[in-house]
Amino acid sequence: MLRFRKHKFAFVADIKKMYRMILIDPNQRDLLRILFKAEVNDPVKVYKLCTVTYGTTSAPFLATRTVQQLAKDEGKDFPLASSVLLQDVYMDDVLTGEDNLIKAKDMQQQLISLFDRGGMELHKWSANNQSLLCDEMKGSDYPFSKETKTLGILWKPQPDCFGFNLIIEQSEVYTKRAVLSQIARIFDPLGLLGPIITKAKIFLQKLWLLKLDWGDTLPLKENNEWQSFLNSLKFVNLINVPRWILSEQCISVELHGFADASELAYGAVIYVKSINSYGGSEVKLLISKSRVAPLKFVTIPRLELCAAVLLSKLMRRVLRALKLEVSKSYFWTDSTIVLSWLEKECKELKTFVANRISIIRTLTVAEQWNHVPSKQNPADLISRGMDPVKLQLCELWWSPSFLLQPEMTKCRDSSIETNDLYIRELKSNPSDLLSRGHKAESLLHHEGWWNGPSVLQSDELPETVCECSDPDEDYLPELKSKNSKADIVLTLNSNKTFFDYIVNRSNRILTVVRILSFLFRFISNCRNPESKRKGPLTSEELSEAEHYLIKQCQFEVFSAEVTAMMSGDNISNKSKILNLSPFLDNKGVMRVGGRLENSQLPYSGKHPIILPSKGKLTEMIVRYYHEKYFHLGPQHLLFQVRQKYWPIHGRNVCRKIVHNCVVCFKVKPKEYSQKMGNLPKERITPDKVFSSTGIDLCGPFLIKNKYQRKGPEIKVYVCIFICLVTKAIHLEIISDLTSQSLIATLKRFISRRGKCHKIFSDNGSNMVGANRALRDLNKLVRDRNESLYAFFAEENIEWSFIPPRSPNWGGLWEANIKAFKYHFKRVAGNSKFSYEELLTLTTQIEAILNSRPLTPLSADVDDLEVLTPAHFLIGRPITAIVEPSLIDFETNRLNVWQRITKSVQTIWKRWSLSYLNGLQQRKKWVVNNENLKIGDMVLIREENLPPCKWLLGRVIALYPGQDNKVRVVDVKTSKGIYKRSINKLSILPIEN
Repeated sequence: MLRFRKHKFAFVADIKKMYRMILIDPNQRDLLRILFKAEVNDPVKVYKLCTVTYGTTSAPFLATRTVQQLAKDEGKDFPLASSVLLQDVYMDDVLTGEDNLIKAKDMQQQLISLFDRGGMELHKWSANNQSLLCDEMKGSDYPFSKETKTLGILWKPQPDCFGFNLIIEQSEVYTKRAVLSQIARIFDPLGLLGPIITKAKIFLQKLWLLKLDWGDTLPLKENNEWQSFLNSLKFVNLINVPRWILSEQCISVELHGFADASELAYGAVIYVKSINSYGGSEVKLLISKSRVAPLKFVTIPRLELCAAVLLSKLMRRVLRALKLEVSKSYFWTDSTIVLSWLEKECKELKTFVANRISIIRTLTVAEQWNHVPSKQNPADLISRGMDPVKLQLCELWWSPSFLLQPEMTKCRDSSIETNDLYIRELKSNPSDLLSRGHKAESLLHHEGWWNGPSVLQSDELPETVCECSDPDEDYLPELKSKNSKADIVLTLNSNKTFFDYIVNRSNRILTVVRILSFLFRFISNCRNPESKRKGPLTSEELSEAEHYLIKQCQFEVFSAEVTAMMSGDNISNKSKILNLSPFLDNKGVMRVGGRLENSQLPYSGKHPIILPSKGKLTEMIVRYYHEKYFHLGPQHLLFQVRQKYWPIHGRNVCRKIVHNCVVCFKVKPKEYSQKMGNLPKERITPDKVFSSTGIDLCGPFLIKNKYQRKGPEIKVYVCIFICLVTKAIHLEIISDLTSQSLIATLKRFISRRGKCHKIFSDNGSNMVGANRALRDLNKLVRDRNESLYAFFAEENIEWSFIPPRSPNWGGLWEANIKAFKYHFKRVAGNSKFSYEELLTLTTQIEAILNSRPLTPLSADVDDLEVLTPAHFLIGRPITAIVEPSLIDFETNRLNVWQRITKSVQTIWKRWSLSYLNGLQQRKKWVVNNENLKIGDMVLIREENLPPCKWLLGRVIALYPGQDNKVRVVDVKTSKGIYKRSINKLSILPIEN
């Protein structure tokens, strides 16, 4: 694309049916077989594809390589066309041109003839000059003077300029996915819209800082900001950029690159300055590139240095791709600190700056770098971003005026010498005058040079000649300290032995044995250079290393026993291994004596090696056998280990290894639980019926149209409302599982049962949506009418959700759903009801469930009446008046109304004495377990998946209850963060 911009006369074409014009070698066609049959019952036919097929991985390479080979084979006859095929063809697109019209026509004819030699044809011609298109070409798909796409960029041949045709999708609410989708549509490989793209990148980085998911809507502030950006983005379609970057009768070409950085981004831009034979010059934008600043804080000078590196790399790519004779290349930056770093030796700079200065010096020459004021630096626009409206009319971006001067002032030296920031970074001592250089006039009156520092003229020198002040945050921190090569002190921790270090190198016994075997081989080769050991490790070397590890382990734990046996004495009667009759073999390894000397077992079976019960070596050996024999159980594992080793307390050791094996745990994970929590206050505090309510849905149930015999069946659901205090239930039929239907059901319920103060439900999407809708309704009322909002705030419904996948948290309504289905299935069977019939049946079941006994109403054995939820529903007005307590009064002293009041109070008293006390006992989860901790590795249990496919995650947040027991946590997995009850988790037996 860069080379396409250097031609005065340019044309484009497309290779017609490129893939179908290239044959595949017959020996390779078996790899391109397809199966086909016209009808279902027809036999399958096998076809071999003879040409390059679109969609195969090798197709682009084969097509491109064929075109290149065609250019090499026919290059002698068509030299101009051959160079175009090797350089100016991308897949099936040809973009080329010439500075002379006659040569352009000759090149065009050579291209047509060259492709004809290969059996190919060029079509879709388009050119910026009428003479380059014959009558046949004008009738192609892209007629003269109309827009055409060249490698994805819109080219207008008639005005000979590049344009843009962005499609902008606007809406009221945007998500992060929609933002990225719109940014990706701005296809600008040359960076002609660099400031606009930078602004979009900065906005997208801001969304990442907000930690939004792809489907989350943007906050109000960011949403308005993005809406404003999209409104201005339509002006991009009005921007036209000249394609030709040179001038008429050009005799000299210069490249000028600019670099700049801000706190948010940094970038580079390159311009072409062409000087004609009349002394005039033109400056045109060539290419730009930008990058956003890292999220981690980086100082501005460091970002300026990164911009300089970006400019150096970009200039090298441009020079290689442009293939144009460039007389001079200039690099401009407004950072005096970067220019001063370029004057320093790399050894005087810290790693970050030294590495980048080395890259710049490799790609450029220090004399090419110059200083430019910030106001004249066009890269400042790409580092900060700009709206499309302003960019369209920005002269500094499209053609900086100061580059049009015949001789530009390169103020690198003078500006740096007079820059206060640079002077503050330099050392203030006489020797620095030599390194910096000084004018004769100023040196003549410089007392510091002739008389030395003033501190040397005093009689007594201070103990501290110069107190080090805090260095500047920009320049000085990048210089290495002179005292960086300080004395190095080596410390040796004598608590650990060589055995400890070698055992802790790995958790696999084979790896440790092989490491030690190579160490022993190295020692042996150093002692015996004439007979060096080479090649793979032998069994003797591995056995030697294993015996060394075992002897060291035995000596650490059984040092008294080993010492006694080596000296020929008897071991102590208090020894733990006395009953094993231990002895030392010819290699010094302690083995079991036992009573099986006369058996036919192998030597290792008769006298297994004794291992201590604790220690990493014992665990590695037992774990090796556990994994070798496909994760045996404890009993079988102990049998296999004792074929060669005898671990003390071996049964417990094997149980521990099996219990801590992650693979075994994943196959049969254990459910984690915590002591059952206390009942919430909403369940044990006397209150109006349905003041605290639980909601859930069940179904679907199929109903039919009353007036149609074979009409379509309709799905409906039953919504259950249950009072958390009295267990009274209310059933409603709901038409579908949407938030709107649930809100309508909630309104019907409130109209018949009174206002709820708190609602509990699971995490269904319709439940969450309804809660959001209520909040939106409150917000709408608050903005319109303050008095109405005060009423809603007083009667507002608080909605509480239980953790996802935790039905035990909503056991109260789950049990009532089970009870409802119990009666419904026995009455309905397979019958299909109309809406009125289903409503009648549901209401009758509601009455039955509200008549279930909670507790006996009185302690009298002759009183057969029981306390039911119906006692709390009948006779209670919505606005009940507070009555005095009449329980202690005799019934014959009360009037009719007082007798009714006493009955109601008796019901609540019996509820407190009998029903409430019945909730005291915990039916399960009665043991206090240790709380989960942040960082614990867990498996998330899924009922419909086998354990081996359960998600593995790490606990990142805890939600303790009022008793400080954790029953809900946040788990981070590879697929996101999930909130789960601990009943749905299995803790892996590993340390954090």
